[in-house]
Amino acid sequence: MVLLQGVSLLRPEDAVFEAMLEGWARQQRGGRRLQPKTIEDRRRVVERLRRRCRLRRPASPPPGPGDVTSGSAGQDVTFCGAA
Repeated sequence: MVLLQGVSLLRPEDAVFEAMLEGWARQQRGGRRLQPKTIEDRRRVVERLRRRCRLRRPASPPPGPGDVTSGSAGQDVTFCGAA
C-alpha cells in the first residue's frame, strides 16, 4: 500500500487488511501457482472469519492466545471467543 504525502486513510484497519489480502493473493498466484478460483475461495473464508469476529467483538482488547481453541484433528476450531 502506498499513500501520497499528506493523505490519510478514512478507515486504516480496512485498508491495511485489504492490502494484506492482496499481497497474500499475489504470493499464492506467483509462489504457489494456485488457480484463481482456489485463491478466491480461500479469501472468502478469511473475509467471513473477519466479519464474524467483528460482529462478536465488543469494544475490548484484541483476542489473546487463550481466545483461540483448537481441537484435535477433525474437530472445529473456535475463533474470537465464539462458542
